[in-house]
Amino acid sequence: MSTTGLADSSTVAARLAEFRVLDGLNPRAVRQVARMGSWLCLPGGLELAREGSHDRSLFFILSGTMSVQVSDGRGALECVAHVPAGETVGEMSLLSDEPHSARLIAHRDCEIFVLGRDAFERIAAHHPQILRNLSLLLIERLRRTTSRALLHPRCRAIALLGEGHRDEVHDIAMRLLPALKNLGLSVECLDATAQGRPAEWYQRLEAHHDILLYLASEQDTVWWRQAERQADRIMLVGKGERPPPGNNEVRAHKPADRIVLGDDLMPVETTSLRPVAGLRHVVRRGVARDINRLARHLSGRAVGLVLSGGGARGFSHVGVYRALTEAGVPIDAIGGTSMGALIAAGIAREWDVAELQARLKAAFVTSNPISDFTLPTVSFFGGRKVRSLLERNFGPIKIEDLALPYLCVTAALTSGSDVAHRTGLLSERLAASVALPGLLPPVVIDDHIHVDGGIMNNLPVDHMRRLTTGPIIAVDVCGDTSLGGARGTIPGILSILARTGTVGNEWQRREARRQASILIEPSVSMVGFRDWPLFDRAAAIGYETTCRSLETCADSFAALTALANKSAA
Repeated sequence: MSTTGLADSSTVAARLAEFRVLDGLNPRAVRQVARMGSWLCLPGGLELAREGSHDRSLFFILSGTMSVQVSDGRGALECVAHVPAGETVGEMSLLSDEPHSARLIAHRDCEIFVLGRDAFERIAAHHPQILRNLSLLLIERLRRTTSRALLHPRCRAIALLGEGHRDEVHDIAMRLLPALKNLGLSVECLDATAQGRPAEWYQRLEAHHDILLYLASEQDTVWWRQAERQADRIMLVGKGERPPPGNNEVRAHKPADRIVLGDDLMPVETTSLRPVAGLRHVVRRGVARDINRLARHLSGRAVGLVLSGGGARGFSHVGVYRALTEAGVPIDAIGGTSMGALIAAGIAREWDVAELQARLKAAFVTSNPISDFTLPTVSFFGGRKVRSLLERNFGPIKIEDLALPYLCVTAALTSGSDVAHRTGLLSERLAASVALPGLLPPVVIDDHIHVDGGIMNNLPVDHMRRLTTGPIIAVDVCGDTSLGGARGTIPGILSILARTGTVGNEWQRREARRQASILIEPSVSMVGFRDWPLFDRAAAIGYETTCRSLETCADSFAALTALANKSAA
């Protein structure tokens, strides 16, 4: 971090005049502000020190992006907001004498103008409207934080960093460029010839384009490190046989995604790849939908699909999938709980509607997997049949091997929290997600006891929101609280236990429904949680309900379909 005074206050004043906190100040007053502060450059990944002269200061982000992070109570830092260029940070500490509640870390290389508390108070004494401006900005930021809108800023700078053959970055960029432009975006590619330009040059270029792609094929170069620091999002391209030479401080606060390359329709094996904290995007050379999906993810327009648990009622998800597919709605990320997680896994494996339906019927209708009664020391059923059907359908596949970004939710009894699995053996994670307490035995994963995720989070829209920044379609098959069967009759113990696996909690359910862009609720109350023979009826209801939603929410669905059509143009 370097700090300097400001010799050219008129240049700084011109940039400060664009900040809303200074709205209403005349040019002379803005120039006075420029003369009273200092300037610092903060490389990406470093924390902004707020002691000494920077204590109780207001920070104007002239270029770059700052990450606001707080402790999650378990010793780890959690990002609660991103503050882009043109906004300020440090307002709460400036106005109060309370200790700093958050840490400010440069998400990208930043240029920052610092206005100390004494200087701010002198300005406010002559121009009190600055206090009103600051209050309005704090209120707006609080609203955006509550809606989590600050967590996913639109990516303006994306780094494609090569970890394999040097031509791979260029090849991906040349395929990605038209897909992004088909979405109506202005895109510019930068290579090592742009190295070392002043910050204003990059800022001007960014202001005139929607996305800048930083291309760095050769590892451990000055340009590689600059691209890594300057990017909002890092995409590692290649096999990643050895750790990249990048800045560990940057990676700690800016998780990298990986683009996994493959050929034609052959499945991509990722077991040998070095893990990444972000998403894995499968891009096969002969499959246009892969690069189009990647373009939607990078532009913040990826469509997520969330499927709830619900036992046999979950068969209606098959009908939902059929209707969405026929309507041309893209599915760019998918996840679910219990039966929803199982069906989502089939979709993530790219099973079409016919194959998905055939496999589910063979597994649940032809052969009831929950029928191996055992001595009920842990559960009524042994779970061997469930394990067998999962291994038969998914084999040794890991979640990382799936064509779509995927998550599967379980409930960890030992920690008392819901867990969204994005890595690991798929059949094992699914066995845990469908392990209804009392019906099926729990599954031990990483020394924690896991059961059906529905007891804590039956509609995991919140986890999908962390996976993608675009619209989310949520399908809830448990909106009706009945247990199936005739009204007024007392259900059996197995039905009661099955229902416990989908209850979740009412606050979480309301929040999930609020966060969903589109909510689909098939009315399947007549289907009991273990009514496997009613497969066709449940699937038909899901299809009919979704078709009606396509009509009533025509504008919303039309926008989603347009995303698929544009990126494929």
